[in-house]
Amino acid sequence: MPLPTPKKKESQKDFIGRCVPLVIEEQGLDAEDEGERKQAVAICYNQWRKVKKEGKGMDKTTIGGKALELQRKIDQVRDAWRAQLAKPSVPGGGESPWYSIRVFEDPDLAVVELPEGLYAYPYTLEEDGCTFDGPYEVEFSIQRKGGDKSWCANGTCYSEDPDAEDIIAFGGEIKALGDGRVGGYLVRFGNKDEKDLEGEFFTAKTYYGPADGDGADTLVHHGLPLPHDTDDAELVLELENLARKILAPLKTKRDALGVWGETILDMADKYEKLIHEMVEKGKLKWSSRSVSSLIRKKVSGEITRWPIVEGSFTPFPAEFRGTQIMPLKSYLKTLAEPAPTTGGAEAGASGLEMAKAKARTLQIISRLNQLMEV
Repeated sequence: MPLPTPKKKESQKDFIGRCVPLVIEEQGLDAEDEGERKQAVAICYNQWRKVKKEGKGMDKTTIGGKALELQRKIDQVRDAWRAQLAKPSVPGGGESPWYSIRVFEDPDLAVVELPEGLYAYPYTLEEDGCTFDGPYEVEFSIQRKGGDKSWCANGTCYSEDPDAEDIIAFGGEIKALGDGRVGGYLVRFGNKDEKDLEGEFFTAKTYYGPADGDGADTLVHHGLPLPHDTDDAELVLELENLARKILAPLKTKRDALGVWGETILDMADKYEKLIHEMVEKGKLKWSSRSVSSLIRKKVSGEITRWPIVEGSFTPFPAEFRGTQIMPLKSYLKTLAEPAPTTGGAEAGASGLEMAKAKARTLQIISRLNQLMEV
């Protein structure tokens, strides 16, 4: 069944209201699912714009048969937004003390930065003026590679970097729970007043995957050998064997503080026994891993999507160098750097944490040496 088309003199709002139920029914979408409903809304908006442009025989920068410079089009959209939406109808109510507007084509969106956050308004520019829909809160996918950040609005993501990378988040200290069970907070919840130095935080509303990470793999140092400067071939092999260990799957549950994660260690296995010893000494913490293409966050820094694909034991501190979340590659690069010796209190604190982390690594290596001799 073809998509519906706007009727003569039918408003955009009326068309979308008529189109969405038809698309949901035709494509077998779940009307109660927010994501699938947004998908239907996006399809209908695209259909509205397509039919309006084709029907008038004009391209996306031509209105009323006259070529319109891009800057004039941008100015028209901005002026229309200011006239229609700059006062009480902005999200949260009240007049916004400041805002910044960016206008995009294909899709036609006005992206407005307000003190409350970042919002997208789909617009339609015609001879008789400019109309807006929305707003839809914009979310970013986390990307720390120097490129443009991806953004999503109206259920659709644009300009996403296809070269996804592993991102890790440091959790809490792991404790021994008896009979080989160990556990701690894999993720701790924060809020707008409790952020890391990058301004990011998790909440109870964050999506952590369909099972909150339950059943995910449990590794040591994200499956990578701990940093070392030994040239002992046998010890290097032992460190690689430790990195290759896949432990019992994670068991997770949520509470008021965060996502609790635990696993069971086999005390008959020398590597898992070593891990248990380090846990008893308070030397290991949790670190969860996700993938950049799956992660989303708000402009406020709130992480809204963090599908947990793995949990790891790490000897390195929570909120490493002041940040809770960072790319795995950056983390590994940082470990290879010498601890700072100058640079004030911040560098001094960072150097102290680095020294503690390396001391924990040396303890693991030393204990592995002992186990090799048994």
